[in-house]
Amino acid sequence: MVNFSDEMVREVLSGTDIVDIISAYLSLKSSGKNFRTLCPFHSEKTPSFMVSREKQIYHCFGCGEGGNALTFLMKYERLSFPEAVRHLADRAGIKLPEKKGGKGGGFPSPRLDLYEVNLLACRFFQEQLQRSPEGEKAREYLKSRGIEEEAWGRFLLGYAPASWDQLVRHLRVEGKPSSLLETAGLILPGRRPGAFLDRFRDRLMIPILDTQERILGFGARAFAEGESKYLNSPTSPIYNKGETLYGLNWAYRRIRDPGQALIVEGYFDLISLHLFGWETAVASSGTSLTSGQARLLRRYTDRAILLFDSDPAGVKASVRSIEVLLEEGFALKVAKLPSGHDPDSLLRREGRGAMEEVLNQSWDWLDFIWGGEKGERLGGDIGEDLHRVKGILPILGKMKDRLASAHYLKRLAEKADLREEVLLKEMKEMGRREILQPSSQPPSPKAYPVEERQALEIALLHPERRDRWAELLDPSQISDPQLQRVFALFFQYGPEREEELRQFLCQEADEEVRNLCTGIWAKGGQEFGEAEVAFADCVRRMKERREKQSKKELRQKIKEAEQAGDSMAALELIKEHPSLKR
Repeated sequence: MVNFSDEMVREVLSGTDIVDIISAYLSLKSSGKNFRTLCPFHSEKTPSFMVSREKQIYHCFGCGEGGNALTFLMKYERLSFPEAVRHLADRAGIKLPEKKGGKGGGFPSPRLDLYEVNLLACRFFQEQLQRSPEGEKAREYLKSRGIEEEAWGRFLLGYAPASWDQLVRHLRVEGKPSSLLETAGLILPGRRPGAFLDRFRDRLMIPILDTQERILGFGARAFAEGESKYLNSPTSPIYNKGETLYGLNWAYRRIRDPGQALIVEGYFDLISLHLFGWETAVASSGTSLTSGQARLLRRYTDRAILLFDSDPAGVKASVRSIEVLLEEGFALKVAKLPSGHDPDSLLRREGRGAMEEVLNQSWDWLDFIWGGEKGERLGGDIGEDLHRVKGILPILGKMKDRLASAHYLKRLAEKADLREEVLLKEMKEMGRREILQPSSQPPSPKAYPVEERQALEIALLHPERRDRWAELLDPSQISDPQLQRVFALFFQYGPEREEELRQFLCQEADEEVRNLCTGIWAKGGQEFGEAEVAFADCVRRMKERREKQSKKELRQKIKEAEQAGDSMAALELIKEHPSLKR
C-alpha cells in the first residue's frame, strides 16, 4: 500500500501556489496583499472569499469555509485526499509513488475505480464506432449530421453494440468485477442469478466529463425503433445528471474571456456550437436547467444566454431555467431561434451567420417572458397582462441581486401600466417580504468561549511570542476540547514549523477548527492593544470562568447531599470551598 507521508505532502504543497490553483477555477482580483472573489461554496453578491499567497490559505468571511490548496480541491472538485495530492503533484511536476491497492492514503479509491472503468468503457465504445462493421450505422449517422471523423475523437464519441453483453465480457477480461460495473451504471442484472446485461445497446455513446477530464457517465442516443431516444447513466458516486453540465470540461476556461456562457439543452446542440466556434457553450443534457447545474456554472461566470429549442417544450424549459438562473444571481438573456429550429439544425442548415444573428438579437429575460416586442408594452388583453405579472413577481422575489430586482420591478410596472408600489405590495402579499431573500443562509459558526477564542487569535497572529504564551497558559486550562488540542499543537510545533502547523490544521483538524484558524490568519492585524496584556487578560477570564463553574457544580453536589439527608457529606463539600458556607 502506498501512503503519502507528511514530508511528501509538504513537498507537494511547497511546490504549489494556492493563487495559481484557485485562479484556474475562479476569477481572482487583487486586494492588498491578498486576492478576493465571490465564494464558490455559497451564494453571494459581494466578494468575501479571500486567498492569501503569503500564508497559502483561503477563507470566506461569508460562510466561514477555509483551508489550503488541498482542501480547496477536495471540496470544489469533490476529490479524495489522495486524489487531491496527486493532482497538485502532477501540476508541480513532483513524482509520487505508483498507485497500488490499499486503504487510507493509498490508491485506488472506489471513485478512482469508477473513473477507470468508465474510461475503459469509453475506449471500447470508441473502438466499436471506428472499426466494427456494426458501427457503420453510427458512422453514417454522425456524418449525416456534419460530424466528421476528426470530431469523433475530440468529443470521445463511440458506439454501444446491440449485443446483450459484449461490454460485460470485454470488461471482465480487463479484470473488472460486475459489482463495479453495476455501480458505474454500465450494466444491469439479468434474469438469471449472477447474470448481467449491458445497459447501453445499439446506441451512439456520448461521454460526459468533469473539468478534470474524468468520465463521469454517458449520454446515449438510440438507433432502434421503440426505444427511449436518449438514455443517461444513472446516478452514481461520481455522476449526478442534475449537478453536471455537458461540455463544461471544454468550456470553463473559455468562458472567462467573454465572461458569459451559452446554455443549450442537447448534446448535439453543444457539439455543433463548439464545431462552429462557440466554445463557451454548455448543455443541460436535454432537461430544464437545475439549481445544481446553475450553481456549478456560477463558479465560472454570472452571465449567460439561454439558447433552447423554439418549440413549446423549449419555451417552457427556458422559463423554468430563467427562474433557476436568476435565483443563483445570473444576469441573463434569451436567444429566440426561428420556428422549427434547434441550435444544431440552424447551424447545419443555415450556417454560422444565422446563429450570429440570433445571438446578436438576444432578448432580455423579462421581454422574453412578457412575450412582446423588445422594449415595447403589449397593448393586449388586460387579463392576460395581469396573468403575466403574477407569473413574473415570484421570479423577482427570488432574485439574489437587490438592485437588479428593483430595476426589473420598475420595468414590469411600465409594461403592465401599473404603479411600482402596487406591484411591490402584491409581491409582499405573495409571501416575498424582501426583494432579496437568499434561499439558504450559511450555517452559523460554532460559538467558542470568547476568552479562549481571543487567546487563540492572539497566539496565531503573534507566533513569534510562542514561549511567552506557553508560560502564561497551560492547554489543560482550555475548556473547549478542540481549542485545547489546537493550543497543544501550537506549542508543540514551534516557530520553525509554522508552515507545518498550518498544513496540519488545514488538513487534519475538525472542519470548524480549520475554518476558525483560517479566518484568524486571513483577517490578520487584529488590534488587541498590547498583545501580552490582552493574552494575560484572556487567561484571567478563563480562570474566573473555571472557578465560577466549579462553584456551580459544588453547590449542586451539596444540594443533592442535603436532599438525600446526608449532612456529613454536605459539610465535607462545604469544607472544600469555605466561601460556600451559609
